[in-house]
Parts: sequence; C-alpha cells; structure tokens
Amino acid sequence: MALSPDEIGVGSSSELTITIDNSANEDPIGNIGFTLPVPQGIRISGPLSECGGVLAMEGDGSLLRFSGGSVSASGSCEVRAIVTALAAGPH
Repeated sequence: MALSPDEIGVGSSSELTITIDNSANEDPIGNIGFTLPVPQGIRISGPLSECGGVLAMEGDGSLLRFSGGSVSASGSCEVRAIVTALAAGPH
C-alpha cells in the first residue's frame, strides 16, 4: 500500500495504491477481497480496480471494500482511490 504524495495537508488529496502481487505464483488467484477502514479525518473517493471484482466505498467514504478480484499467473494488479484529509493530524 502506498500514498502519492505520502504527506498531505487538510483539504489536500493523495492517491492510495494497493498492489496485489502474484509474480511468484505460476497459477492465477481469484476471489481476492479486503476491507479497508479509513481513519477518522480521512475520506476516500474515486475507487478504481485493475483487478476486476467489485470495489465500493461505504460509510460516506470511511470504508473501502473490495471483493471478487483476480490476478493472472505471475502477474499483478492495482486497486486505487483518492484519499482526502479532512482534519489535521497523523492518520
């Protein structure tokens, strides 16, 4: 998981990238899923998946949920979203 840029101020945004890496596996993997709660003072928007599946924001942008994704044999894919700081502080 990476943020670019990795530090932002209140009202600013960063791109969150979650890479699902299957490069060491000669078989594809499927049924990939995760739930990512977002800390208080942060909101997510604009989710995008290169991994197929269903990607949704819940709780007014305070939760990112991904299900049913897949990655090809020896491949990788990314799930992305925009993260916006609504309040100051470490998150």
